[in-house]
Amino acid sequence: MNKTIKISFLIAASILLTCGVMHVHGIFFSQDLYPENRELLTLMQSSTIQMSPAGIVWDLWIGFHAMFGMSLVFTGALLLYLAVRQFPFLCRQHYIICLYIITIGFFLWTGNRYLIPPFVISMAVPLVLLITGYLIILTTRAGEVNK
Repeated sequence: MNKTIKISFLIAASILLTCGVMHVHGIFFSQDLYPENRELLTLMQSSTIQMSPAGIVWDLWIGFHAMFGMSLVFTGALLLYLAVRQFPFLCRQHYIICLYIITIGFFLWTGNRYLIPPFVISMAVPLVLLITGYLIILTTRAGEVNK
């Protein structure tokens, strides 16, 4: 059972880390996340938000994408570290696992509502793996208590 849990956490972590690296690459080293419409790009570069005239929409677009990509890198790298180096600790920390499930669930909900299908799939897979691993932990513990 422990091997199944560990593998599910490792795969989930790898997907999150990979998506984060791809997101950071897509915003800084390619034009994958740029608007296809050049007029829209020009408009974003010259428009500000109502909260502050310093908030240029294009700069905010880049900044939010960069922060989101790095948050995926962080969450993926941390889960990878915990699954490899601190696996018994991770399995005892329901709070950490539940926080991951809630966070990735929120990413999935947001992606389904506002983003593109490949992102939704890339968040659904780690979410299923994390939930599966957590359910195995819970049922294994319940079985140990009942013995």
